[in-house]
Amino acid sequence: INVPDGQAPETCDGCTIDMELIYDGEAWVSIGFSLNGRMIGSEAVIGIPGSTTLKYNLNGYTDNLVQPMPQEQQTLTDASTVFQNGQTIMKFTKIMKEPGEVEILFGDNDFLWAHGSAPALTYHASRSAFVLNLSSGAAQEVTAPNKGLWLAHGVILFLAWGVFVPFAVQASLLRKLLPEGGIWLQIHRGLNTISLALFIA
Repeated sequence: INVPDGQAPETCDGCTIDMELIYDGEAWVSIGFSLNGRMIGSEAVIGIPGSTTLKYNLNGYTDNLVQPMPQEQQTLTDASTVFQNGQTIMKFTKIMKEPGEVEILFGDNDFLWAHGSAPALTYHASRSAFVLNLSSGAAQEVTAPNKGLWLAHGVILFLAWGVFVPFAVQASLLRKLLPEGGIWLQIHRGLNTISLALFIA
């Protein structure tokens, strides 16, 4: 953090922060600034090896909604993104308090990081959020709320649509291979009932 002479860090208008992000591999990299730890509505600095390192508005999850800020807001200095010795290295200096942008505080900040799988801006290969206190250096990774519930939801839907429904269809299609007496219908009905129960759950 760079504090001009005569300024107090807590009320500094001209303070800047030097940042460096290193990724093992060649890909686009980014560090984001958020008010709530989520992507949409946040801002980021994105670096692509061989291209200009710019500030972006993160307005959505698709590529067309991740747009560079207007030219007058491109205030980064000493900004570069290079690929060397097997690593992508992005460096820049950013003004901490800029009009109409997420302010970087000396206390707790919600930061986001992400990287792609290639040196072209596409959907991220990995990403996360973390809270960093710039005064104390204390950091904490932010986990998605109810992550266990989302995982359970995915497993249940996979079982319903990926296992039980296909087997129910197969019981009907292969009924001539099953013993006579309507056993295929009982299997078909039972598997579909289980699928419906899992779908409702």
